[in-house]
Amino acid sequence: MEEEGRPARRISGDNAYPEEWTEFLELLDEVVPEAGLISPQRVEKLALYFQHRFQEYRRGRAYWVEYSESLVVERKIRKIRYLRQFSPEATITQEYHLPGLITKLLDALDELLEDFSSSQAQGLDTALPVMEVSIFRHDGQIDQAVFPYHRREVPEVWPALMEEIRVALSGLRRFGDIFDADLFNLGVKPGEHIYCRVRFEDSAKEYYYRTLDDTLQPGDRVLVPVGPSDYLCQGTIQYVEYYPEEEVPYPLEKTKFILRRLDKEE
Repeated sequence: MEEEGRPARRISGDNAYPEEWTEFLELLDEVVPEAGLISPQRVEKLALYFQHRFQEYRRGRAYWVEYSESLVVERKIRKIRYLRQFSPEATITQEYHLPGLITKLLDALDELLEDFSSSQAQGLDTALPVMEVSIFRHDGQIDQAVFPYHRREVPEVWPALMEEIRVALSGLRRFGDIFDADLFNLGVKPGEHIYCRVRFEDSAKEYYYRTLDDTLQPGDRVLVPVGPSDYLCQGTIQYVEYYPEEEVPYPLEKTKFILRRLDKEE
């Protein structure tokens, strides 16, 4: 490489290129697009919009809360914009200008999002949070998808995608429900069995129980049968796991069922 008025330089090695090389390629791509210097499928902008409608109780009365979050990572302006809206009158907005980090992050997402295509879930369950994804590519193509934020519905690549973004942005302020793995990692798929690892107050050991209740979550207190006499005992779910029949951690016929979730007052 030779810059006018400066000695020529030779750079070699993995990911070895001069400063501002990306900007140089982008400029050349605008001048000579037919050269194909940049992949037409390169991710230029990623926009996530999360919304959740739920009830909240205050002083004995129920209120509907319309909560939403949005996260936009944009290559051209080298910015991340994050917004949390608790109500029309209460909004938190954060904006970060991080050129190097954003370029590196979107480059890393290119492979993960290579096969991501537009889709629209049918008959959305309004009781579940919903995610809208928009991927803006270099050639102008926009891939959009809408799906319940639930293990059964999220794209297969979703956990890896969220982990890549979470790690890249870990030095920033804490984000909200978008990165909550308890939302998109919970949910039984067809052909799977639900196993919960339950811990009792007087023991550090965990015990497997089965359930057909797909709404149970870590932290829920439950009533379970214990021992040969099946006496009733209260425990707390530590983990919820899903297995096809051939991979269950304990035989189906020998694993007892959770009887029910306990109310807060119990």
